[in-house]
Amino acid sequence: MKIKVSMLIMSVLSDVQELNGMNGQTSTLHRNVNYAKWLVLNYPDTNQEVDADEVYAEFRATPLGKIKIIQTNFGDVD
Repeated sequence: MKIKVSMLIMSVLSDVQELNGMNGQTSTLHRNVNYAKWLVLNYPDTNQEVDADEVYAEFRATPLGKIKIIQTNFGDVD
């Protein structure tokens, strides 16, 4: 079965999140994987040059980017 590479990337990133064993908590890894997924969906031309700070700010303005990060060993991190 043939699928788009972007869908394959999304699937692999979802597997990483699942293997992380979230146990109902959100980690920095989880947010970073969501950011990578968001980039794949919003910037399919990966050769395109962008301002990394502006793009990250754009992501942080989305519902996925607003998820509070919890790190049990270090306290809450935003």
